[in-house]
Amino acid sequence: MPGKNFIKIPSIFMAVSGVISIVLYLVIDLILACGTIDTGEPLGWMVVAIAVIYTVFAVLEFHAAAIGIKYCDCAEKAAFLKKKGFLLILASLIAGASNTIFSILQGDPAIPALNSAVLGLFFPLLYTYGASLNEKAGQY
Repeated sequence: MPGKNFIKIPSIFMAVSGVISIVLYLVIDLILACGTIDTGEPLGWMVVAIAVIYTVFAVLEFHAAAIGIKYCDCAEKAAFLKKKGFLLILASLIAGASNTIFSILQGDPAIPALNSAVLGLFFPLLYTYGASLNEKAGQY
């Protein structure tokens, strides 16, 4: 399949980063966010919301990576992988937007948050592109 490597390689990176992110955001960020709220820090609720959004994204990313590794050379699953890729892109945009908004509300420069958002789209875009190539190859 022509898109096999475009799915498999990003899937490996997404699986590793997904596991690391799940652990970090569940254990560290949510505890720190609760501490932020307890101390009355402004925008503490936003820290919790961002941590929850990132945790959901990490679980979604890990699941997409696992099925991407399994079905990277399967034309029958290409449409499903493509839908999953679009879902990853949407989740990445939401996470990036929330991080950028939080930076602006805190008075921090938005450029680092925007850079992070753009870089967060890299693997989901490759994943979706590979699924599109496999879908086209499966139609012939």
